[in-house]
Amino acid sequence: MSEKSNFHKIHEERNALRELDIKGELVLPIEQEIKNSAEEAHAEFHIKDFGNLSNAKQEVRYQRERFRTGLIIDHEAISKALGDKESELLAQIQEKSSVLVATIASRARKLREMTGNPKKTELYKALIRALNVDLELKQTELHTLQNENSKIFRIKDLIMYREGLFEKGHIAEVPSVQVYLRKIEEAMIEGKPMFLHGPTGTGKTSLAIRTAEKLTGKDPEIVYCNPQTKESNIFGKTGIGIDEKTEKQVTQFDYGPLVRAMREGKVVIFDEFTALPKDMMVMLKGIMNAKVGDTRTITGDGEVTIAEGFQMIFTANLKSEKNQERQDIPPEMANEFAQNNLEVAYQNEDESYSIMLARLLHQDGTLDMSKHDIDVTLPKLCTAIANIQKAYTGRVEGNLGGNEGLKKLVFNQRTVENILSRWRTACATDEEGDFVTFLDTQLAIPLTFKEYSEKDRVLAAKILAGQGLLSTVRAQDIGLPHDTFSFNAQSSVDAMKKSTDIKHYTLKEVADLDPFEKRGGKAKADVAALVAGLPNPEVNVGTLDASEIHRILKSLGSPATPDTTIEGGLFTFEIDPQTAEALETPEGAKQTFKDADGGSTHYFGTDVFDIRVDQWEPLTTTTLDTCIIEHGETTPLERQKLIADMDTAGYRLPTRTELIALAVTRPDINKIPNKYFTTLKEYTLDGSLQAPIFRLVVSNRYLRALDVDSGWSDGCRFVFVRK
Repeated sequence: MSEKSNFHKIHEERNALRELDIKGELVLPIEQEIKNSAEEAHAEFHIKDFGNLSNAKQEVRYQRERFRTGLIIDHEAISKALGDKESELLAQIQEKSSVLVATIASRARKLREMTGNPKKTELYKALIRALNVDLELKQTELHTLQNENSKIFRIKDLIMYREGLFEKGHIAEVPSVQVYLRKIEEAMIEGKPMFLHGPTGTGKTSLAIRTAEKLTGKDPEIVYCNPQTKESNIFGKTGIGIDEKTEKQVTQFDYGPLVRAMREGKVVIFDEFTALPKDMMVMLKGIMNAKVGDTRTITGDGEVTIAEGFQMIFTANLKSEKNQERQDIPPEMANEFAQNNLEVAYQNEDESYSIMLARLLHQDGTLDMSKHDIDVTLPKLCTAIANIQKAYTGRVEGNLGGNEGLKKLVFNQRTVENILSRWRTACATDEEGDFVTFLDTQLAIPLTFKEYSEKDRVLAAKILAGQGLLSTVRAQDIGLPHDTFSFNAQSSVDAMKKSTDIKHYTLKEVADLDPFEKRGGKAKADVAALVAGLPNPEVNVGTLDASEIHRILKSLGSPATPDTTIEGGLFTFEIDPQTAEALETPEGAKQTFKDADGGSTHYFGTDVFDIRVDQWEPLTTTTLDTCIIEHGETTPLERQKLIADMDTAGYRLPTRTELIALAVTRPDINKIPNKYFTTLKEYTLDGSLQAPIFRLVVSNRYLRALDVDSGWSDGCRFVFVRK
């Protein structure tokens, strides 16, 4: 059979052909082309080629699955483009990632099933221990693969994002989404109700649905709340049905989404919960405290027993100046959510850019767009959207209207989806023109919608124009004051011309795109340029002073700088033989930290020491030239770039043992209030990737760990040692 022949594809095309024929919309050349393909496929398909009928049927089923998934991602085309070695590596990474996700989900389900069930707790103890060990090994293995094959991992992520966007749930699991999912899962292990809140359009409902599917393996029930929601919309109502045996009409109770979830062991999601009337909210209080096996009386249907797997998730915009029509949550219910709530924020610029790329990819992973739009227009759109979201949540940057902010108008991923969906339609019909003009036209639509105040529309327009967008329109043409933003005819023509110079990007080239410098592509180029430009190529960069390290970091575009308030930013400390000997084991390190600084009050997280002895790194030197770096608030990706930048300056991360040695040998460093000192070196601790830190709060010395997927405050000070 030819490589392109696919029985299921032919079947789908012939069905579409019949439908067009019935509607009288058939185009003869298309009809003949499909008929020829069908005849060719049938002529080439022989059962004997597959050994027997069963194998032939299996091949057809495989073709059906390949056709359906190929509508989103053509894995065969991608494998062919990558070549044997890289496609095998991609498949390996995808498989290991899937297995890791499945292991995490299995562990979460088992922990959830153990809650409040002594029999299962005892039964599952050994299983959980085994899962923890297995999880640690899988995380370490995958993390090592990622460090060695960053481009293939980026390809894996882009494929995963695209599949997530176009499949059930329509959610791209970018890093922030993965963090939210994990936090929700962890919070739901105890079986308590979970409350997700945050600005409109942050994906709260999608997160709830995805978490429910992962924890139970079942689709959740959903109650779409509004001021008119009645008790019957939630619990169900009595109705008329047909008895299957007698075929006569009978009175029966039609279960509502809440009762179905209780009976069938599902998660029920109350979407936009604060839109419910207060009396309806209070009615749910008794259900929220129910546990597996408990019974609850349902009006019209008697008692219902809570099945294993039942749980409640609530999503809402909290009542505020922007959401005045929403209800306050009654105090007795707010108390239930105090420990199990999560604020969901908008994605950052880099994640928004990744989602845009995933939406624009063809099935084979390629992308057609001008270099100008890939490098300039899309990143500027991401920045503009981020600034609009900041203005909507009350923080206006720059001279754009003081502290007033946006009251009602906001752009989010739904905005992006609408714009890029229309762009794909325009491309399919050969009506796209240039992307710059198309984008400006789409951005102008909400700016003309008078449901939004003129203040909102003017501020949003200024933010967009401030990023170079709206270059092809005049403010007065979209109903805004002429001085809202300026129009330059020549700049408009130049932008449109650049936008028409289309480039065909391979998937590898797409994976290299990094306009926000989060994956090290530009950093590597800058490193090479920096080394080439050094006055003396023989210089030992490890001996540079703080000002020279600052210069290197600045040339690499880093906001980091040596913290000169701490020993001038650079100092050397010696580890005495007794301390070095004590640090050879986790137990010795723990006791040494306890005894440091005269045994002053201390606290340590067991996760820092709760590892196998063979993973404990012994000291390799007793003299450490140390550099203390400050950065401000950081994301995981910003911290990864800092590691690469400091490597350029000749400094590496200290090990956990070396960090503890600093805390023990220099106890005065511990006495800088509200500062965290961390190695940034990642370890699998307590089932997740974390980085050890030490800090001082008032008079207590702390040694514990931070989750590497989280954002860290500007109190963090990053410790590096000379290579």
